[in-house]
Amino acid sequence: MLRPSTPPGLFTPDPNVAEHIWYVHDIDGMAVARDLKPATLLYLEASTGVPGGPEPTADLPEIPDNHLQYALTWFALAIAFGGDLFRLPQRPRPF
Repeated sequence: MLRPSTPPGLFTPDPNVAEHIWYVHDIDGMAVARDLKPATLLYLEASTGVPGGPEPTADLPEIPDNHLQYALTWFALAIAFGGDLFRLPQRPRPF
């Protein structure tokens, strides 16, 4: 799957061109590093013509980003179970 170029973020390190390590989708930079003709956006637009072969799609896959939800769930469980482990034992009540 080919994607359009994306701008680097505030904390994105510079690419290591010598070792071909890129931290963002920089199609123009990758093309220059490989001595290729720069392109702005690449798409697969035609069918392969092979029966049962891959077919292009107009939709990009939606990759879920549930990291915050997972983190909050695990921290809540840790607090709940941790609180249960460290609560003070209760004295038995006299009748």
